[in-house]
Amino acid sequence: MTALVFKLRAGTIDEFRRLLSQHGASELVEAKKPNEVFRAKHGPTLIIGYRTGKVVANRREVQPIVSKVLETLEATDYDITIGSDEAGKGEWLGPLTAAAVALTPKQSATLRSEGVMDSKELSPHRINELRERIAEGCLSQRVLIISPERFNRLFEEVRKEGKSLNDLLAWAHTTVIFKVHDEASKRYLGEAGPKTPTVRVVIDEFDRLKTESRLERALNLRSITVTQETKAEEEIAVAAAGILAKAAREAWIDNQSRKVGRDLRAIQPGEINQLSDAHKLAKVSYIESMRPKLATRRTGPSNSLNKQV
Repeated sequence: MTALVFKLRAGTIDEFRRLLSQHGASELVEAKKPNEVFRAKHGPTLIIGYRTGKVVANRREVQPIVSKVLETLEATDYDITIGSDEAGKGEWLGPLTAAAVALTPKQSATLRSEGVMDSKELSPHRINELRERIAEGCLSQRVLIISPERFNRLFEEVRKEGKSLNDLLAWAHTTVIFKVHDEASKRYLGEAGPKTPTVRVVIDEFDRLKTESRLERALNLRSITVTQETKAEEEIAVAAAGILAKAAREAWIDNQSRKVGRDLRAIQPGEINQLSDAHKLAKVSYIESMRPKLATRRTGPSNSLNKQV
């Protein structure tokens, strides 16, 4: 990949342009299209910022400068940001996966400059590339894969207790957040000395009360700031977690497709019970609970992993 493509946090593109100018890319040129906010040149590199928040540089050599600018934009009062996200919660096929990633502000800036963003905006190939980079460039990361067979059992248990899928999600998020928090704190102390790190946890909101209740059982929330918000993927730690969760789910489906000799993504919900091991491949209990909605639903290739331009 020769071009550098990344996405800024909403409302920061004008500040990015200003800081970019201070770091040497001072030659602003005329924007040529209505959806462009700015064009700038740094030597032979052309950098274009779009109204969507995406920035494209035609040469990757400019990444060190971009990363320095983003360090200013990613500055925060917290030493560590932990983001969590999941994949497969609304999909009948394959596992439910949850992931958490812990980043310092500098790591967040670096990963943003390398193209980490909402996984829905990335191609499958790019997701796999970034998965490796995230693993290398974070304080800690964990992925929890709940196979369909295990999901079916757990889903039935929570339903019998009068609970819902959100209770299962809250448990999954808490599991990965707890493990990442423990490891990231130890690594930070090892690198930064005796200073206890300030930590915040950012979660893509699905059920505020259930999530906080579950987190309180595992972590001392008096020493941690917890934020739950919609579109939390703007936070790089959350976007990184989403990429890891998506990559793990897609890899699981690919592996099982090879085992059964059939593209599982091509199977419709109504056909899954024709397979002898349906409970090992699909969230059968979820299908039964959602059957009225799934009757006319099609899964689509690779669950919306097509790259959005």
